[in-house]
Amino acid sequence: MPLPRTDAHRMSDSSKTSTNIVRRRPSRLNRVAEPGDPAGQDYERGATLVARGTRITPQMQAVLIAAGVFTVPVYRAPRVGVVLSSYDAVPPGNVEHAWQRPDSMTAYVRSLIAGWGYAAPTVEQLTPLPPTDAGSTAHDAEEAYRDRLLDLMSRYDLLIGVGMPTDGAMLGNGLGGPVACFPHGQERAHFDNTKERGFICGLGDDRSSPVVGKRPHYKPSAPTEIFRYDGFFIFDRAIVLNVPGDTPEVATVMHLFARRILDFMECVATPGPVWRRGTLEAPLTRHATENRFLWGVARTDESGRVVIQISDDQNRQSLAPFAASNVLVTICNGTEPLAAGECVDYLSLD
Repeated sequence: MPLPRTDAHRMSDSSKTSTNIVRRRPSRLNRVAEPGDPAGQDYERGATLVARGTRITPQMQAVLIAAGVFTVPVYRAPRVGVVLSSYDAVPPGNVEHAWQRPDSMTAYVRSLIAGWGYAAPTVEQLTPLPPTDAGSTAHDAEEAYRDRLLDLMSRYDLLIGVGMPTDGAMLGNGLGGPVACFPHGQERAHFDNTKERGFICGLGDDRSSPVVGKRPHYKPSAPTEIFRYDGFFIFDRAIVLNVPGDTPEVATVMHLFARRILDFMECVATPGPVWRRGTLEAPLTRHATENRFLWGVARTDESGRVVIQISDDQNRQSLAPFAASNVLVTICNGTEPLAAGECVDYLSLD
């Protein structure tokens, strides 16, 4: 196909058409290009310009076109749907009662995935299930909910739902509703030791017949020679994430899990997120039993080290530290505090 929008992905070895892609030698520079040379003279003839499973960035697209490569096989970008399913969050400008709040989550999610190269041109609405039994009214509401959810799963490959409280009893009333809508599995995933922070992840029904693929394995001594294939199935199912909480909670799940799911859907060779190492600017007290993800500000000091200042306010409802932070830091549980200068893992939010 013609070169797509940037951030598409080169088909990996797991692609059912990967056997039609020529394996070439690893890229290496032929010589340093001199002023006045045509662009691309720093690549030698026969070099691999882009490997399977590589995201095609604007820079790589320019390299391919300069080399005369105008079409490459790529994976279709996942269709991402952003869904508001809430009792109290309403579109901005539609707040009519004191108990309602303007929805800030969908705007954040749409802007974030746009930076990742995906488009969600509109916010879908899904009326949540009634929180209590209301007889025949509840039955009618559940039927309407089910029809709407099935319609969304038929049109999107990844659905991201926001708007529900973190209360576990109500979480299932939002996008992650009736288990019957997820014949291939639904579960509540947690990312700390308290079982309080998490989300619902579900798989929809097959939208088309599974495709059988084969993955080639190459001889270590002859990297262009295939010695066997592994078979696998490709399923066409929608993935549904129901992410509760306010915007900081939604942001945590998006960076930790949604980006990784999207990378897997496009068969990226090294799925994200990408964790880096930095040092603490000040001592930090750890929780004895709870693993934590904390907002922080990273800077580079005069020696080139990344130094991280952990925000003092880590309240899940606080927006100021979330807005000012440029990294998300993971801190494992423990009884001993971490000293200034100790290394920690962080995820860049830029």
